[in-house]
Amino acid sequence: MTQNQSDFLNFLLDRTDDTNKEALTSLMNDVFSAQDAGKFTLSDLLAAQGNILQLTKPEARAEIEHIFAQYGESA
Repeated sequence: MTQNQSDFLNFLLDRTDDTNKEALTSLMNDVFSAQDAGKFTLSDLLAAQGNILQLTKPEARAEIEHIFAQYGESA
């Protein structure tokens, strides 16, 4: 896992209830594996986005959606 990936995972985990942290970590590990293999696309991000948002705290979702929007613009 790269430093950027670790930072993003920690950002998400800070905005996730304890009951969902294991599921989020597993999901993000899958995302990062695809990214590291060069097989991660914007379509993959959009597919994962809904699952990520479901696992995070409702009050944090707007902030996370903003991050996704910024990533989408740079991809």
